[in-house]
Amino acid sequence: MVGRRGPAHHQYHPVSHPPVEHLDDILRNGALFHDRWGEWPMKGRLLDFARLGLVSHDTRTGSWHRRDSAAARTSDRPG
Repeated sequence: MVGRRGPAHHQYHPVSHPPVEHLDDILRNGALFHDRWGEWPMKGRLLDFARLGLVSHDTRTGSWHRRDSAAARTSDRPG
């Protein structure tokens, strides 16, 4: 039966916008993607992080980097 699927269940969890708790993962995985494909994924998220002062973009290299202020902000998060 092509196209028929059973029900999907997803456990509730709080969501943050942008997902600051995943900042380091997004930067690391984005850099790997950039090295392979020549562009950065999740540009909207990166721009959101930049507006919050968490990351900066190096126009010379095309890289995104965590700013010093990001360490203090993300260390206050619960968990």
